[in-house]
Amino acid sequence: FPVTIYDLSGNGNHGTLYNGTGFSTNYKGILTFDGVNDYVDQNGALDLRSTNYTVIGASRYAGSSPRGRMITTVNNNWLLGNWGNGSNGYYAEGWVHYPTVSDTSWRIYAGTGDISGDSYKFFVDGTLITQNNGGSQGPWKIRINAQYGEWSVGEFSFLLVYNRVLTDAEILQTSNAFQQRFQYQYSEGNNAAPYVGNWNDATTYTMNQF
Repeated sequence: FPVTIYDLSGNGNHGTLYNGTGFSTNYKGILTFDGVNDYVDQNGALDLRSTNYTVIGASRYAGSSPRGRMITTVNNNWLLGNWGNGSNGYYAEGWVHYPTVSDTSWRIYAGTGDISGDSYKFFVDGTLITQNNGGSQGPWKIRINAQYGEWSVGEFSFLLVYNRVLTDAEILQTSNAFQQRFQYQYSEGNNAAPYVGNWNDATTYTMNQF
């Protein structure tokens, strides 16, 4: 059945789940992917290639294989978080941070792009990991799970997209808010799912551009 991931900003950047059954049977409001052919595509093509931006989202690998992309794009080579069996990665048509760990832990990832200043930042759970000029573009049409055939057995929780660079303090505040809302338990190697409770119904997510 079709599942809509609603854009709560009012800009109409909704997403649609293809070829998937949808939500985890173990807890409410988390999209699960079997690593075969299920994915979410944004309706339309949000284009932030040459615009300052921030993307914040939560994902994890949920199995040993396959492990490809989770938060990525359709029309250019951009990814945040998971890639190639690794986590803690950020690619923006160039590596900002190469994946450094391989596990099934939930993490809140944040990537920024100051296009005019040629500066990119990568955060994990609100902590700045690196800042450099390794990137060259922002995201161009959001996809959850798989580009270039790089499917994942994984899970996805939420996504926020801004057309400006959030400050470090704003990213920390946002990460903390979602950590508290979902009651993430952050410890290395912890694959416990976030508890969503009654935050929202199981067909509503956030894909926002402000």
